[in-house]
Amino acid sequence: MRTVKSKIELWNTKDLPGTVILALPPNTRSQTVKELRFISGKPDRVVQDIYSLNTIAQWQKTSRVDVEWEIELYTVYLSDLINSSQRGHRLPDSLQQLYTREERFLEQHDKIRAAAHQITAGYKSDLDKAKAIFQWQVDNMKQQGRIIGGPGAMNALIHMDGNCGSFVWLFVSLCRCLNIPARVIMGGLAIEKQAGFHAWAEVFISSLGWISIDSSIAQSLKDESDWFVERGFPGDSEFYFGGICDRCVIFSEGMNINLRNAGLNIPPGLEVVDFMQPGADIYFGLQGDNRRKKITGWSGMFYQGDTQLDEDEIRREMQYSLLK
Repeated sequence: MRTVKSKIELWNTKDLPGTVILALPPNTRSQTVKELRFISGKPDRVVQDIYSLNTIAQWQKTSRVDVEWEIELYTVYLSDLINSSQRGHRLPDSLQQLYTREERFLEQHDKIRAAAHQITAGYKSDLDKAKAIFQWQVDNMKQQGRIIGGPGAMNALIHMDGNCGSFVWLFVSLCRCLNIPARVIMGGLAIEKQAGFHAWAEVFISSLGWISIDSSIAQSLKDESDWFVERGFPGDSEFYFGGICDRCVIFSEGMNINLRNAGLNIPPGLEVVDFMQPGADIYFGLQGDNRRKKITGWSGMFYQGDTQLDEDEIRREMQYSLLK
């Protein structure tokens, strides 16, 4: 177990009021939120999205948001889940449908569907099929640290390289093509005082519930094992199928999060965000809308109308402090 303190600050130097929307870290198997403090003022609304189950905070007419939290992080092993007495998990029908459907960046193209069946040929259980996809990515994909060819599962399959997002988009899509529920997890890596943003997958197995899958780090261990081990990450790539270590902080679950359905009062056009992760660029627009564009700003700071601020005018700072 490791305790982490983290602070995120969002502000703009022109003191222009806008809307800030952030997903708040949830309590999961691998983390417990011990304290959450809104330093610059409480949010106007805090809601739970009934679809993705993310807890989302909204500030309106503000130019600055400071949030601090303290989280206990735990290392979870797949073997512990298998040996647990809590068995027979069931996913509600609404979530089964949500996490097996085709989504933006999570395509179910014929080529992805064919690859999914080829990779898992001969395997019977959902757990074995997910493991086959994980190992196929570790053996065949390359972690480049940047998106190659554009975002999405199809680009990842074409180029077989990319960053953590490329790995997770393709893994989730391959699973969904087999009707195995899978979702994208957006989070961060608590490494000393650095805030490294990261994405990985979760797959639902009826006997185990949601388990973590991080083929990106598992593949990176081939070339950079010393870097990860020195920072407290397990050095065995097998761990990252079903395991999650006490360096990973979860912020939000799922992609293409519908903010209007969550009951938030949002600027026009901001119906759907691809993901919610502090420090990340956010895009707005309806699914499949080719007019989707990046909002000026960082991490959910949105402006109505034609306001344009460059990156020098919008500040974002996030820092972890690891507590022994």
